[in-house]
Amino acid sequence: MRTVALVTDGTATLPALLGGVPEGWLTTVPVTLVVDGSPSELDADRLPELLQGKHSVSTAAPSPRALRTAYAAAAALGAEAVVSVHLPESLSSTVLAARQGAEDASVPVHVLDAGTVGLPLGWSVAAGVAAAAAGLDAEAVARTVLRVAGETRLAFVVPSLEHLRRGGRITTGQAVAGTALAVRPVLHVTGGRVELLERVRTTARARERMVHRALGHAALLRGRGREVVAGVQHLGAQSAAEELAAELRAGGLRPEVREIGPVVGAHAGPGVLGVAVGGLPRELLDQLPG
Repeated sequence: MRTVALVTDGTATLPALLGGVPEGWLTTVPVTLVVDGSPSELDADRLPELLQGKHSVSTAAPSPRALRTAYAAAAALGAEAVVSVHLPESLSSTVLAARQGAEDASVPVHVLDAGTVGLPLGWSVAAGVAAAAAGLDAEAVARTVLRVAGETRLAFVVPSLEHLRRGGRITTGQAVAGTALAVRPVLHVTGGRVELLERVRTTARARERMVHRALGHAALLRGRGREVVAGVQHLGAQSAAEELAAELRAGGLRPEVREIGPVVGAHAGPGVLGVAVGGLPRELLDQLPG
């Protein structure tokens, strides 16, 4: 019997394998996109145009009240506990808002910093949903989420580091070092931070290295008995994303191609292209709602 509800935020890309979850047992609380100082309902299609123009684009974390409302709604449905899974505290104040929202919740709330975003965050949430559907208690659900999050890998390449620098996701020094000598930086999310993974000379070489690393990590996860999941995420680079996905398929993976949400895209910038690999516990796959 399901007793644990999941809550996440708008930086999570929920994977296609998650299917439909009973209403109220998985809630996504939006992270607000702010364009020229005003909250926006903008979709990802128009974001590259704005980022390349003279518009100010930023984000705002959900409020403690919004998260508290999500926890209360889960409790009203019969949840005995909530596991609230979010992007890194080093990248956003969402985790802090979740902790504040949990202070006077009517049921226990386990707030987790998943240390990642996008599809890796979505896979972590999906694992939590499956664990909850299997009847695990909140502590076990939380452990499952963190284990999956810890085994994901996300690498990406951007045409420019300026958007990450402007949003405070990397320092000016990192931006300068990353673009020195006309190299193409490959970045990754590690320890909840955006860091330089390696420098290569061309975008083609960057793609080759991302594929190589993804296939290597997939082999490692298979050796641990995990069900490997993979994805390509992008903003305004559909053709390049499909080509990258084809390279992953040639290596035996089955990636889904997803445009990254406008909130993450606002910081990564137009043209971002990323590869993600993770592993789900095989014993929980049957619990995923189809």
